[in-house]
Amino acid sequence: MAQNQPPAIDPIADAELIPEDQFLPLTANNYHLDVTQPAIQYQVIIEILMGHPISYALTETATVPVLYLQQFWHSLRALEADGEFHLEGRIDHTPVLLTCDLFRQFLRLPTAGSIPGRQSFDPMVSDATLCTDLLSLGYGAELRIPSTFNRKYLSTIWYTMFTYINRCLSAITKGIDQTSAPILRIFHAVAFNRHMDFADFLWFELVQRVRSTTSRRQNFIPFMRFLQIVIRNFMNLYPEIQRRSTHPTCPQHLTRKIPSRADLEGVVARQIPVGLLDYARPTALSVIAYRHTHNIQAPMVRPGPTGPAQEARPERREGPRPRTRGGKVRIAGASDRASSSRQPSSPTPTETQMAEEATDSEAFHVQSSSVAATEDTTPHYDSEETQIAASASAESSDSDGDDD
Repeated sequence: MAQNQPPAIDPIADAELIPEDQFLPLTANNYHLDVTQPAIQYQVIIEILMGHPISYALTETATVPVLYLQQFWHSLRALEADGEFHLEGRIDHTPVLLTCDLFRQFLRLPTAGSIPGRQSFDPMVSDATLCTDLLSLGYGAELRIPSTFNRKYLSTIWYTMFTYINRCLSAITKGIDQTSAPILRIFHAVAFNRHMDFADFLWFELVQRVRSTTSRRQNFIPFMRFLQIVIRNFMNLYPEIQRRSTHPTCPQHLTRKIPSRADLEGVVARQIPVGLLDYARPTALSVIAYRHTHNIQAPMVRPGPTGPAQEARPERREGPRPRTRGGKVRIAGASDRASSSRQPSSPTPTETQMAEEATDSEAFHVQSSSVAATEDTTPHYDSEETQIAASASAESSDSDGDDD
C-alpha cells in the first residue's frame, strides 16, 4: 500500500460504530439555497437572502461520511440542566457535546449584540400580532391562528421568500405549504427585518426532533445539512476523529427554481422594508430595478455584521469529554464580522428589467383583515405532541409539495 493512500474501508470497524442494518433512509430535507440557478420571478429575494444574517445557514454545506451522520443521529440524546437543553452524541469513538451557543456559532447566526447599536434581540410578538403581520404581506385568506397558515395564500414575492426559508431551514421532506411555529417566526422576522434569535428557533426544532419518542424519528434523519456542518466542525475540533475519506458521503440537495405565478385575486403585496432591501447587493440589476420602481434610494453603507466571524472556533477541551448535565462548551474568539462599506454604482436598469419588476409588484400597501378579538400577549410554542403532529401532517401533504 502506498504511504499516502487512504486506509481501506473496514466493515467490521464500521459496524462497531453503527451496524449497517440500523441505517436510516437519507430522505431529502434541509436543502441548501442554490444561488447559481437561473433568474427567478423575484430575483431580488435571492439577493436579500444572500446578504442577510441567515445567509450562511441557508447556503453552507459540508461533506462528511454517511457512517458518521448515521452514528451521530442514532447516538444523540437531549439532556436538560438549569432549564436549558444540550445534546450529547458520538462521532467515531469521540463523545461530543452540542449546546445552543455552539450550534449558533457553527451556523454563524447572529448574537444579541451583533447588529451595531443593538445590544439585545427584539421581543417575540404575540400570536395575534404574528397573524396580523402575515396578513399585511398580502394573504388571500383569513388567518386567526398561526397553525392555519398556508403558503399558497401569500402574495408571490413573499411566497418566494417563505419557500426558500421553509425548504432550507426546516426538516420537512414534502408538503411545504405549511411549517412549524419556529420556522414561521423566522420567516416573519426576516420579512419585517426584526433582530431575532434565529439560532434559538432552529435549536428548539432540533432538540424537539431528538426528544421525539414517536416512530417518526426512526423514518429518516432530519436536518441532514445542519448535522453535517456540526460533524465537520467537531472533526476539525478533535483531530483524533478519523477522516474516513474513502467512505461514501451524503448527497447534497439543492433548492429548485420556483415557477412563476400570479397573485390571487384581490391580494396586494406589501413593499419590501427599506432596511431589509439594504441587505441586498446595491449593484444587482434586480435590486436597482426594484428601487427604481418604488423610488427607494440606495444605502451609502450596507447593514452591519451578520453573525460570528468566520474564523471563530470553540476551544478544545483537554482531558475527559464533558459528560455532566450542567456542562457548557466555551466559545472562543466569537468576534463580530466588521460591516463592509460599499459605494453603490448607479447603472440604469433597462426598460425590460424595470417592466418585469413593475409587472409583479405595482401597488404595495398594508392589507387589513380581522384577527382574534382578544390578543394573547405571551407568545408560545405548541406542545411537543402538537408540534410533532403538525409537522407530520405537513410532511404527508401532497399539496404543492414538490415545487420549490
